[in-house]
Amino acid sequence: MVTCGFCGTRFEEDRAQPTCQSCPLSRACKAVRCPQCGYENPAEPGWIGTLRSLAGRLGGR
Repeated sequence: MVTCGFCGTRFEEDRAQPTCQSCPLSRACKAVRCPQCGYENPAEPGWIGTLRSLAGRLGGR
């Protein structure tokens, strides 16, 4: 799940709108566009996901 940093909408990454195809950086861009407001959220770094899963395991004790 992705939470939009602008409007707070939570959505699956596969429901995101396509990012700007005219931009020369579009192939390397990892932005995820919110289907509600259109804000382009930067991709979450891999270490954040690892930290989130570790916190989830520790919180379940």
